[in-house]
Amino acid sequence: MITQADVNNDIRMLAESIEDYNRPLISPLHALKLSMLLPLSCAAVYALAVMWTVYSFVPHIDHFDNMTTLTGEYGFILAASSLALVFSLFIGMALYGPALAYLSLSKEARAKSLIIGRLKKIISKFAVFFFLCNTSVAIISVEAPWVLVLSPVAIMLPFLIMQTVVSAEMTRYGIGPILGKLKSISQKI
Repeated sequence: MITQADVNNDIRMLAESIEDYNRPLISPLHALKLSMLLPLSCAAVYALAVMWTVYSFVPHIDHFDNMTTLTGEYGFILAASSLALVFSLFIGMALYGPALAYLSLSKEARAKSLIIGRLKKIISKFAVFFFLCNTSVAIISVEAPWVLVLSPVAIMLPFLIMQTVVSAEMTRYGIGPILGKLKSISQKI
């Protein structure tokens, strides 16, 4: 059970970590890797599903005696999968600022912080949920390629739910202003 005193001490410790001028500068590349790992993993799963769909496509004669083409048969699916890739990049870019803020804290502060530990646990659970949702859609699409139309929704919906829950937790602990300060400091670097 975390008390308000624990939260206040934790926030004070995080604020001191921010104000430490001897901490090493963060690597923007490391923050980019951290922010893009999950969204691009999901995009890779969809890329594999699309490649399977393309590989297993067999042209056939439709009801009007015309030979079907890949784009004619699966054009909407390919467009939806492309949109899922764009959403993945958008999510990765949206997570870049928080990744910079997180990495701006010293390793010791991140390891000691109760709040950061709790947020990491919540984010880890949602990351697994996020990946499993997207992997499930991709696996189902092996037998039913039209399911790939759901890929943009499967990318965005878990992310929006995760953002809502994490924002509520940050508000509950009162850490929002600290992370805002971290983001502004890290973006100046």
